[in-house]
Amino acid sequence: MVAAVFEDGRTYRPDDLVHRIIVRRRLQSGYLQHAIELLQAGIKEGWYVDRLVSEGSRAREEKLHALEEGPDRSLGREFPLTVVVDNLMAMQKERPDTLTRAVNQLLEMELKKKELLDASLAAMGDPLATSTYGCE
Repeated sequence: MVAAVFEDGRTYRPDDLVHRIIVRRRLQSGYLQHAIELLQAGIKEGWYVDRLVSEGSRAREEKLHALEEGPDRSLGREFPLTVVVDNLMAMQKERPDTLTRAVNQLLEMELKKKELLDASLAAMGDPLATSTYGCE
């Protein structure tokens, strides 16, 4: 293990790699929030899956463009919005009768992921001021 940020907020150095982990988690939290907002809007406004896919695809392209110009281009990224849109498209083809339930399940999953991620960030307090500990 080169670097780690543990669930309770402790870190294991080197500091530059710990910082990258923290930045990635903050970005991931924002991406999750975007996917959550899309699903919530779709549920609230009664969008059909075509509209969810269309809105999600447009938003995904905007995010990708913004990341190409961002300061942390070298960080690996997983886009929750891409996962949500891809799942909705697959469900639309394979099981259109379960789409409402699937959208609610996707929303629940994304909310849980964000809650866990935000809890780990909150446990760190101010991550840049957090001291590091050795692994035992």
